Amino acid sequence: MLIELIGCTSAGKSTLAKKIVQDCHERGIGISMGDDHVLRLLRMNRVENRVLRTLLLDLVAYTGCLIGCWKYRQLYAYITRTILKLPRNVPFFQRLNIARNAFKKIGISELIRRTVRDAQIVMMDEGAVHTVHYLFVHVSIEPRPDDLLAFLELVPLPDVAVYLQQDETALIQRVRRRGHGRIRNATHSKVERFVQHAVYTFEYLVKHPRLRERLLVVNSQKTVVVPQEHLTAPAAIVLDILDRVLRFQQQGLEN
Repeated sequence: MLIELIGCTSAGKSTLAKKIVQDCHERGIGISMGDDHVLRLLRMNRVENRVLRTLLLDLVAYTGCLIGCWKYRQLYAYITRTILKLPRNVPFFQRLNIARNAFKKIGISELIRRTVRDAQIVMMDEGAVHTVHYLFVHVSIEPRPDDLLAFLELVPLPDVAVYLQQDETALIQRVRRRGHGRIRNATHSKVERFVQHAVYTFEYLVKHPRLRERLLVVNSQKTVVVPQEHLTAPAAIVLDILDRVLRFQQQGLEN
């Protein structure tokens, strides 16, 4: 089973992912992060050097891209066209990095799908669906519904998507504090536009039936919302894990 966490940068995806992994390990539930899973295929998951680990992940991920090149040919072409159409004020190296990240996440997702067993749970805090953030969330460009719809119709979906909602004011504060590579000279107004574009993008995606049927939402009050009427078996498993993690987190804040 593949779980993907999606949401605006600084929404708390990595923090929640760590808590989920910790809780599952404590309960004896087998789970791993996507990067660890694909590196384990090469028996290199214990590599700790950040640079070497990144190079290995890139190599493995692009192998996954090549394996899926025919299946995802339309998606690859769409990503390429989208990057080429970016305004001139988007630097070349930023375009290159967007392409690198987008193809890397799709490649890793494909390798997970091909190698994960039924009893395994693999989680990505930024996976194939999250590439929408790289492609369409910019300061100077408003995301267009037609572009988002075309992307959603082509991108491979996880078994369960967990969307982290967050208050826009909190997101703006976090992004200003942490910075972001696609926000040059990060004034408050630029960060605000960037965050608004990100929130719009994900709110549009999660309303679409194709994603909605496998979606769980963690709102800003740390409550899980189930948008669909009937839960799939994978979504029910993830809902149980999320409820436990968020309940313990809330109890920790109250104590």
